[in-house]
Amino acid sequence: MSISVKNISVIAAERKLVDSVSFEARSGEVLAVLGANGAGKSTLLKTLSGEIRRTGGVIEFDNKNIEKWKIDEISKVRGVLPQSFAINFPFRVREVTLLGRTPHVVFSESRRDHEIVLAALELVEAEELADRFYPTLSGGERQRVQLARVLVQIWDEPSVGSRYLLLDEPTSSLDLTHQHLTLQTARKFSKNDTVVITVLHDLNLAAQYADKILVLKGGKRFAFGRPKDILTPDIIKIAFGIEVYVTEHAKNWEIPLIVPIGKDFIEEKALTVGANS
Repeated sequence: MSISVKNISVIAAERKLVDSVSFEARSGEVLAVLGANGAGKSTLLKTLSGEIRRTGGVIEFDNKNIEKWKIDEISKVRGVLPQSFAINFPFRVREVTLLGRTPHVVFSESRRDHEIVLAALELVEAEELADRFYPTLSGGERQRVQLARVLVQIWDEPSVGSRYLLLDEPTSSLDLTHQHLTLQTARKFSKNDTVVITVLHDLNLAAQYADKILVLKGGKRFAFGRPKDILTPDIIKIAFGIEVYVTEHAKNWEIPLIVPIGKDFIEEKALTVGANS
């Protein structure tokens, strides 16, 4: 059970945003997509979600070409959290979250649909927001509610095959506690027949929660593998243009800990040492 991506490309305005990228994301694992701004991360995720049409290549969900999936089938098992989701109408949080159940509703929402909404809000620690009007929420609160909306869409385990959770920068507006809660939740879903792919900017979060990492550079696959093998000073320097020091996490030697030591910091440190000598 997996998402298989084979040589996909996306061209817009005669520019290759994604260039012949291949990888596999498996159920039971979290795949983090990393790269500098403009590397093609969000474009790749939008291609997997169907928002952007690829120019070439093949995408398969559980060995089935994405083009052969019916909309009503894929919408019940694929949840997508975009970078932004604007709602300006005075909907309450429980109503916004309930929108995620739309693919499962036949005539009207059932009692179970409402129970799932409350369970998802509780899971992301937003149950106290249920009766608040969505436009009054902070950016971080909105992001947690949107995660709940996506989770209720794929809450039901399918009788056959996987669920798919695609997250585009899910921690960007969150405080430290909820950054970890969000990725812990993603990991929990991954262990229950769910393929999880998330775009992240924080390398240390990726190191701690991802099972595999895909690094993009200039729209191309630059590196792919386990965090310990991919998050090295050489790879990070080339992909992000910054010097880093990589050591072991205090609690788990398998988790790399990345400390940026940019050029300006090194030069400033050298000048300080010189002045004191």
